[in-house]
Amino acid sequence: MLLSIATVSVNHVQAQPFCDQAQTGAGFPSDILCQTAVCAVDIFCCVTTWDAICAGIAATNPACVNCLSGGGGGGDNQLCPTCEDPCGDALGYATEPTIPQVVEDCETPEFFPPLASGSLNTFCNSFTATVTSVSFNVIITSDCGAGNVTNFSWALYDITCGAPIQTGSLTSLTFSPVVPGNSYVFCYTFNVPFGCTHSLHCPYFVGATVDPCPTATISYPDTELCASEAPPQDVVLEGTENFTGGTFTAEPGGLAINPGNGQITPDQSSGGTYTITYTIPAFGSCEEVTAQTTVTIVEAQEPAFSAAGPYCLGSDIPALPTTSNNGVTGTWAPAMNNTTTTTYTFTPNAGQCATTTTLEVVIDTEIEPVFDEAGPFCTGSDIPDLPTSSNNGITGNWAPVINNTATTTYTFTPDPDQCAVNTTLVIEIEPETTPSFTPPPAYCVGSDIPPLPAISNDGITGSWAPAVNNTATTTYTFTPDPGQCAESTTVDIIISPETTPLFDEPDTWCEGADIPALPTTSNNGITGTWSPAVNNTATTSYTFTPGAGQCASQTSLTIEIAAPTEPEFADVGPFCQGANIPALPTTSLNGFSGSWSPALNNAETTTYTFTPTGSECATATTLTIEIEETVIPLFDVQGPFCAGDDIPALPVTSINGVAGSWSPAINNLQTTTYTFTPSGEGCSEPATLTLEVLQASETVLEISECDGYTWPLNGETYVQSGVHSVVLSNEAGCDSTIILDLTINFSEDITSEISACGSYTWFGTAYTESGVYQHEGFNVWGCEVSATLTLTITPNVLTDVFAEICDGDVYTIGLNNYTSSGTYIQIFPASNGCDSIVNHHLEVLPPVIADFRASPQESTIYNEQVQFFNQSLNADSLEWDFGEWGTFGINNPVLTFDQQPGVYPVCLTVWSEEGCSDQRCINYVVRDDFSVYIPNAFTPNEDGINDLFSIEGLGIDPGNFRLRIFNRWGQLVFESSDPELKWNGSDTSGKYYAQDEVYVYHLQVGSTATLETYEFRGSITVLR
Repeated sequence: MLLSIATVSVNHVQAQPFCDQAQTGAGFPSDILCQTAVCAVDIFCCVTTWDAICAGIAATNPACVNCLSGGGGGGDNQLCPTCEDPCGDALGYATEPTIPQVVEDCETPEFFPPLASGSLNTFCNSFTATVTSVSFNVIITSDCGAGNVTNFSWALYDITCGAPIQTGSLTSLTFSPVVPGNSYVFCYTFNVPFGCTHSLHCPYFVGATVDPCPTATISYPDTELCASEAPPQDVVLEGTENFTGGTFTAEPGGLAINPGNGQITPDQSSGGTYTITYTIPAFGSCEEVTAQTTVTIVEAQEPAFSAAGPYCLGSDIPALPTTSNNGVTGTWAPAMNNTTTTTYTFTPNAGQCATTTTLEVVIDTEIEPVFDEAGPFCTGSDIPDLPTSSNNGITGNWAPVINNTATTTYTFTPDPDQCAVNTTLVIEIEPETTPSFTPPPAYCVGSDIPPLPAISNDGITGSWAPAVNNTATTTYTFTPDPGQCAESTTVDIIISPETTPLFDEPDTWCEGADIPALPTTSNNGITGTWSPAVNNTATTSYTFTPGAGQCASQTSLTIEIAAPTEPEFADVGPFCQGANIPALPTTSLNGFSGSWSPALNNAETTTYTFTPTGSECATATTLTIEIEETVIPLFDVQGPFCAGDDIPALPVTSINGVAGSWSPAINNLQTTTYTFTPSGEGCSEPATLTLEVLQASETVLEISECDGYTWPLNGETYVQSGVHSVVLSNEAGCDSTIILDLTINFSEDITSEISACGSYTWFGTAYTESGVYQHEGFNVWGCEVSATLTLTITPNVLTDVFAEICDGDVYTIGLNNYTSSGTYIQIFPASNGCDSIVNHHLEVLPPVIADFRASPQESTIYNEQVQFFNQSLNADSLEWDFGEWGTFGINNPVLTFDQQPGVYPVCLTVWSEEGCSDQRCINYVVRDDFSVYIPNAFTPNEDGINDLFSIEGLGIDPGNFRLRIFNRWGQLVFESSDPELKWNGSDTSGKYYAQDEVYVYHLQVGSTATLETYEFRGSITVLR
């Protein structure tokens, strides 16, 4: 519901003086309210058509029938003037004002006579309703004050002259419901005291509640729809105010339409053009609303095609036409198949309003032509033409042309329209074969040659020419018998003359040598055998007999045998064991070369064998090399010696008789190793001998002792520091010198005089009084100490100061500032060196914290009272400061801000018992009662800017909230009972996002201040 302003004409008249003349007789009702109503109805004579008013009264209320029978003026009928003189003087109103009023021009009339003091005053006003609810305010002023006006009441009458239809007692008058176009009278009464002057302001029009009338438009995305299309088509319904909930109808009949949502189902509708009407019934002051649009349903046509085929299996089938004979375009499925009969479906392209259709293409099975086999043929033969008609009646032609030189595959291609497949035929061409024969051996002149074979190795028969000739090499020709695809060939028979075998001359061999076998093939290639067997003991002649068939003659060869000689060598050695032995000669003194074995050995006597090499006629021989053992010189061990002793000369002949010399020269100062080198011949090795020379030792002792120290090594007592020595023998019998570096520490006798402040610590003991003190002990070196202390003690001046400060304050001692509890020392130096000490014992008091809360935390103008609660800590007294509203010393004050919105400063100051303080101030907000902000567009594209639609405002009751959003077809796309829930542009399932368009919202929201519910309607634009 929206509030709008309607102008209402109001007629004002003072009714009381006239109504005092009312009569109770002649059929008039005695009730003063009815009389007042009659007087009110009488007023209509001045503002409406009297005949209509009186006729209406007479028809609805017999009690008022006298209104039609009386004449003008006087008597019982003076309340009902004549119809000819509806506003005659008989009414006594000539001097009474009749003031038409509107809202903007309300005046304050001055009535005559004045208001009656001390009695009931009645006033009436008439108006014609233009809306369903009308409000007025009545203002009465008095110099005695507004409270002196009492017993105020009002009543509303219609023209039936009956009882009031509405009553009330407030000066704010609201008449609801009233019927637009009808006339009404409202009368109000009140008492005023004696002696007061009053004024009555005319009732002024406040406002009217109007049922806003809706508007609506309808449309469909497509105005021409094919009867075969699906799914149903949704209507686009748009409008203002409460434009939903109407009914959809279609003319003429035949259109399948949902009367509730306007959805059209084309495939259930008949062809034709339809007018669709959307109707919202009249309500309140709103007339019936209609919206219309037209939609055409087109009947679907079936595409028509010519028959196709039949086709042979595997043939090229032309593509089916994509446009039918009756002009429908589309596509075929499945793809063309030339292997089997197939039914194809034609699907029209969108937007043609056509149905699918099918077409069968028949595929006939293919026939294979049958022919007799041909051939084989020999290369070059005459081959007859192949037949052009198969055994099973298929005609066609062959390719390629006949070839009599090679085996060839020929393809038969059937003539068209026989559904026959190609076939092939192979004509084998056999090549001419060359007969093969085993080559005949060579023959010697005059040998018997067998006849050549009449059948070749590969089975070809034939004959040879010329006749065989055993006197000369001859070529013979083989001619195959006919019909064998074979060609002539030749064979040579070689006739060879006799040859003498040739061999190299043999070497002369030593008697008994291994003579290799004689070669069985001569240098000129003749094979054969030798006789007799080879003899290595005597010179022999050997005969070579050639093998058969070589046309060769015998030959002979002599091998000479000679007696052997012994090689001669000079003697070698003897050698010392381990000496280098020169290599033995590989050529003997008598000229024989050879090799020695085994390898040379310089560790022991060995016999070596010489073996001659090659074919030299020599025997093996031996040679012995003698190896003598090595002698190691032996000597007795000598020493050890002390450094500087006389060392005797070393012996020049060893114990085992080896003579020689020593090096280096004798050294009596340190241990030395000496080498003995044998002299002269003999197998002796050098030897070594070490003479140990022992050294004298020296030790230094550093000792610190008290006076009177005795050294145990020499038994002497020392009282002074110094260096002392003693010579002893070491373990080797040589001198050992020990040096004593002695430090003497003396015992002490100490006397001290000390003056101190307060106390003095001496040898670990603290002394606080003057006196003479003794101490016996040891010094750091362990020597006896005797100490005497004469001590004078001057006492310190010590003062304790106790102080308290508030948390956050500073306590100053000299140049130092302190903010935490503790004991702090202050020293005042004195001239005698003994300082005065002040101990400051500081305590920081617990913090005083001012704190409070307000209930409610924020107020509206409808929250008359706000209570403030003190929540301070460690405080004993307080003061509230509310600015213009004053100060208070109570704990939890209650304040009224006079229902004025604004920001008000509130401060709380608290003090502790010790005088510490704290203050907290806030700005308390008093807001208007209720406000709602509704955006009209948002962009849910996830760019982080204006992505969500939400309701914002002040004083929104979260328990009284309902938001619904509809698309242009009236479908609910979003609903929420939570003011914090925001719409991201998705539908109710959350799976799909709303399209870019205008959406309609309906919001019902409650106010936390007034507890009333408000309704809002409007549109939202979604832009992505």
